[in-house]
Amino acid sequence: MHIFVGKHNLTTLSRSPGMEDLPGLKSAIATVLRRVRREARLSQQKLADFAGLSRIHIAQLEGRRQNATLNVLLLIAMALNLDGLSLLRMIHEEMLRTGHGRRKSVRRKAERQDEPHQEALPKETGKQSPSPPE
Repeated sequence: MHIFVGKHNLTTLSRSPGMEDLPGLKSAIATVLRRVRREARLSQQKLADFAGLSRIHIAQLEGRRQNATLNVLLLIAMALNLDGLSLLRMIHEEMLRTGHGRRKSVRRKAERQDEPHQEALPKETGKQSPSPPE
């Protein structure tokens, strides 16, 4: 992506080809942010003002249209008088509640990729293979 400022061309960094979104993360962030904002009886505009963000940014996060950075989540947590870790924990619990965020499936997938294919393994015949010549 290229951004032009006046006659200067500023190239922005794009995401790495192998980088994937964590399934359910945007949805969990949206659900938790909306819930804690409403519990605090704040409008999107008030939360945005307290966090130093725009109302549009809050609306996009709650609408699952934008990824949240750690910086933004911590700003929002401070604006809501929450500990940052508490907010992250609530997001993680929401992911687990909706069936996302299970580390085992990710770990199994990585282990499968590291394992050699079955066809490449020698078949066991009960006989020992000959020793290599010295």
